[in-house]
Amino acid sequence: MSIYDEDLWKLMESRATEDGLHEFVAGVREVCEFGIARAKTIRDTFPLYTLHDETHICNVLRLMRELLGPHVDRLTRDEAATLVMCACCHDVGMSYKEHEKRELLEDIYRIDEYLDCHPKDYVKAYAAGSDTPVLDDDIQRSFFRSIHHERVQDLLGTLMWPRALMGKVDRDVVVRVCKSHGNDVATLSDLNPTLTVDLRMCAVLLRLADILDFDDSRAPKAIYEYCDLDTREDAASTVSAMEWQKYMSSAGFAFPPEAEREYAYDLAYAASCDDPQVEQGVRGYLDWVDEELRECAHELGRFRGKWQDLALPQKVLRNIESNGYESEPYRLVLDQDKVLDLLVGNNLYADQSVFVRELIQNAIDAVRTRQELDNIPRLRWEPRICIRTWTDNEGYHWFRIEDNGVGMTKQTMLDHLLKVGSSYYSSDAFRREKLRRRASSDYTPISRFGIGILSCFMDGNGTGRVEISTKHYEEGTSLRLRLDGTSGFYRLCNRDKGHRPGPMQGVTDAERREYLPRPGTVVAVRTNLYAGGA
Repeated sequence: MSIYDEDLWKLMESRATEDGLHEFVAGVREVCEFGIARAKTIRDTFPLYTLHDETHICNVLRLMRELLGPHVDRLTRDEAATLVMCACCHDVGMSYKEHEKRELLEDIYRIDEYLDCHPKDYVKAYAAGSDTPVLDDDIQRSFFRSIHHERVQDLLGTLMWPRALMGKVDRDVVVRVCKSHGNDVATLSDLNPTLTVDLRMCAVLLRLADILDFDDSRAPKAIYEYCDLDTREDAASTVSAMEWQKYMSSAGFAFPPEAEREYAYDLAYAASCDDPQVEQGVRGYLDWVDEELRECAHELGRFRGKWQDLALPQKVLRNIESNGYESEPYRLVLDQDKVLDLLVGNNLYADQSVFVRELIQNAIDAVRTRQELDNIPRLRWEPRICIRTWTDNEGYHWFRIEDNGVGMTKQTMLDHLLKVGSSYYSSDAFRREKLRRRASSDYTPISRFGIGILSCFMDGNGTGRVEISTKHYEEGTSLRLRLDGTSGFYRLCNRDKGHRPGPMQGVTDAERREYLPRPGTVVAVRTNLYAGGA
């Protein structure tokens, strides 16, 4: 298996030869050989990963050609060269020499940036109480893997760029396309075309071909057995074993004949699974493929040009055999509506006013946590919690509690407030913040069970309503969330985006402001349980 047997290489070579640019072909070959040589060393750092060598590179080239279909002749010489070089070099960042590892592990800024985005690893790295993080082998590999697309620029920078490519396919073109495969799809919008290369098209083909290389050619059984993954019991090996089994079960994708491809065609896929865990892993991977296909087609179609109408697959048609078992996902599941009914009815608490206790606990935690974490001097800041009850014009009773504590971000709302049983104070993100802010190790919030907001619907009569206004003490974005009952979807408004949610529930003009002007949280609960005055 060699890249020089692939259609895209032959196309690039013939176009360049027709133009009399034999040195151009030699330059492309030089860059490709660099990428292939580095790819051979990836297993030194990632011995349990599926193959990222020339097998993967050739598969990517073949899949690029398939994705182009009948439009392959639209490729310019320079676009064909870009695709070939990017296929060879997109994973060079996973190749590490020992001195390169040492240099990166001494880059405290880059390490901290990674750990801030991975709370679990942050907590693990600082668990011993050291001022500097301690990175075990698993954290190091995860760190090295997370920045591999960024390292393309550093590694290709060590290569003297062939003179014959200058002004045609410059180093920056290859670097930008290679880096894009590790970034969010939305960043493809930033790839503006050169005179001869549509970077956005090249990035879409690289991204999709890399993802679609999902079959047993990347997971030889002999290597799997050599790695002895079946008998290893550590967490990293367990994850790797599952990845290998997914690839080993997969026969890959089959494109329809070019003449039968409509604008958005279906892509056939086949697999044969011996284990339900593996099958669900495969199905999860295919869900991701479907999402990438949709998003890439959207990005490509947004911009005018010769590639705007490139027909890409719209979804995967799945043909998955289940060997020796029924393929349905047999596992314990919760009927969300029934469980929520049980929780908010009379079965969980005898006293339906329990939400008052829960909200007071949350408010106390918010101000105590800000005292622990916010080490920036605050002018005239003192912990404050205000409570008010009243009856509105429709006869509903309201309970309102306001604090000037840490406030919430959108992510906190999604990950914890709206996820029953998930508490921010029990999360790795909170443990990371305690370590980062050097908070007392003895500090423990009162509320740790993740049922606070659900308690606001304990009356079970269907009239419950909750309004939340919040602003995080660091991020500074004011948010409003309204919850009508325990089912359906809720409305989140963001001040920075110009949303107008209307007045907040309250009595005074200051309380009715649409958004909180200062950090903290307000929760207003509509209920028939309490009567009270302002």
